[in-house]
Amino acid sequence: MKIREFSQKTGLTTYTLRYYEKIGLLQPERDNANHRDYNENDLDWIDLLQKLKSTGMPLKDIKEFSNLVLTGDNTISQSIKILEKHQEKVIEQLTEFNDCLDKVNFKIKYYRGVLKSNIRET
Repeated sequence: MKIREFSQKTGLTTYTLRYYEKIGLLQPERDNANHRDYNENDLDWIDLLQKLKSTGMPLKDIKEFSNLVLTGDNTISQSIKILEKHQEKVIEQLTEFNDCLDKVNFKIKYYRGVLKSNIRET
């Protein structure tokens, strides 16, 4: 698929896709006219990169991970280390979000109780 269709499917601008290619995060195939020709593997790869980014992995770590993956299977153990380090951070974030959610749920329950008691009193 061409860059415009790929952009629509990923939600990334063509500028961002070109930038990702420039810094080595993405390496689409090229057709006979030297136009980018993205495929399903590129979609899966961008999905992973977006998830790493949205969970707070710094761009330098994403670039390091990407370089390792592109290097080949002999760097798998290094890739795992990067992902495990990030996994720990995501777990910490989830724990913090769960604590926040517990507090919000507590307040909702509290305020619903206040409303019920005010209705009974009137």
